[in-house]
Amino acid sequence: DLHPKLKALMEVEAAVETETAFVLDTKHRNAFRTGKSRNYGALKPYQIGTTPDWTGWVNAAENKVRIIDFKSRKRVTHPRENLQIITQAVAVFETYGCNFVEAGLGYLDDGYYDSYEFSRFELPGLWAKLEEIVRKANAAKATQLQTGEHCTYCKALMVCPAQKQALTVLMTDGEAMEAAVATMPDAQVAKIHTTLLAAEKLLSRVDKAI
Repeated sequence: DLHPKLKALMEVEAAVETETAFVLDTKHRNAFRTGKSRNYGALKPYQIGTTPDWTGWVNAAENKVRIIDFKSRKRVTHPRENLQIITQAVAVFETYGCNFVEAGLGYLDDGYYDSYEFSRFELPGLWAKLEEIVRKANAAKATQLQTGEHCTYCKALMVCPAQKQALTVLMTDGEAMEAAVATMPDAQVAKIHTTLLAAEKLLSRVDKAI
């Protein structure tokens, strides 16, 4: 069950949404809903997909929305500097048209809530920050990207050039496979394992068809 402290934060006025997928367009500075469960479609180089775990109006009079992203127990960067949370806040500003976004991190182990209230006056600066990140990401070469523990919660895991490069190595070099797996976080190994199982089933179907 959800910790009582976090449950209390979710008792809001209206318009509660869970796991709504948004796409931010850094080229035109707008955002739009795409559906549920990280269903972003084919993202363009200047677009970012993001999914707040929970969204709700906390004060209609002040035009204020609260978003919460849940974490298990490991403390992460404060919401004011957390790029995942900033992306979610910008998506909500542009989609809801609100004046304030209280963006929070809710920790499931003890109910600790870490939050920051963004104002619409901050929106141009937030957009500028995201535009710079997208510019750097598009300029980077796959060989410059490094996999590791920081990949665990990355929403671009399955489309990342570095991950694709790692998968290519895994499929073609046995010794490199053992070395790579030894340095990967468990979540990443699990995702790769699932992908390989699906590929194995597809290959089996092709063999039978032949």
